[in-house]
Amino acid sequence: GVKVITIDAKSSMENLTYIGTDNTAAGGVAGREAKDLLTGSKKVAIIALAPDSDVSMQRAAGFTESLCPAGQASDVTIVETTYCNADTATAKAQALELIEKYPDLELIYGVNQNAALGICEAIVEKGIPGKVKVVGFDSSDQLIKYLEGGVINGFVVQNPYNMGYLGVRNAAKIIEGELVSPVIDTGATFVSKDNLNDETVQKLLYPLGK
Repeated sequence: GVKVITIDAKSSMENLTYIGTDNTAAGGVAGREAKDLLTGSKKVAIIALAPDSDVSMQRAAGFTESLCPAGQASDVTIVETTYCNADTATAKAQALELIEKYPDLELIYGVNQNAALGICEAIVEKGIPGKVKVVGFDSSDQLIKYLEGGVINGFVVQNPYNMGYLGVRNAAKIIEGELVSPVIDTGATFVSKDNLNDETVQKLLYPLGK
């Protein structure tokens, strides 16, 4: 008789309301923004987490679908997908290898914070900010510095404040016997240098204030 909802991460149990990021849709946000950055070879690589990570695969799938829609012709090529197991050092090594392997590689997408950080570290080590573009997922103080410095072009951020707010709001509805949607998407926003200092974006980056 105990009511259960899940916030931020889905459960394998059925009939539980999930409140959090739609990772496929959020990956699509990253893909649409990445597409606007592609002006050259349009060769793209992805550094994901692991083949058995649902979140990672959803973010990669949404990204890929935005760049190369199923059943449609596309001039974008996903040259390779690697898996770093959420380890920054591994992501860096993989990014360095990808840059060497594909001299005309135009963009690398990192599906989480550690992957994006590793890619940025590789770009800095090679001294090629701007030559190989970078799109990431989730934020950190270091990624924000890389954004300000032009190492990364942008990253998708989630909305943890909204998760908490909608979590409590819908928990109350369930207690009162109301029906709520089985999936409640709390949204995702792409952060770039253009909107970094917008008030709404600053609240997403620093929900508790700086």
